[in-house]
Amino acid sequence: MVAPEIIRFGGFVLNRSRGCLEDEQGAERFLRPKSYRVLQVLCERRGELLSKDELVREVWPEVIVSDDSLAHCISDSRSARSSRSRGRRAAASNIWR
Repeated sequence: MVAPEIIRFGGFVLNRSRGCLEDEQGAERFLRPKSYRVLQVLCERRGELLSKDELVREVWPEVIVSDDSLAHCISDSRSARSSRSRGRRAAASNIWR
């Protein structure tokens, strides 16, 4: 099965063909590669219970990383989503809560 080119969530679009996050107006927000990959995995596995260890294995296969690496990627993704409007981030942030 081929994954969709775009994944919509909380007023955003994860554009897999361009490797970026787009807001409702189509403005592109580029993330660091690992931050993008964390967001991509979370979107692809939306609705599934995904442990921190599973997420780390998918994003950093065969590499040992600290919890800080994952936390920094999550922070990057949240910052990219919250920069459009401070009051409307709740729907998008639910992907991690």
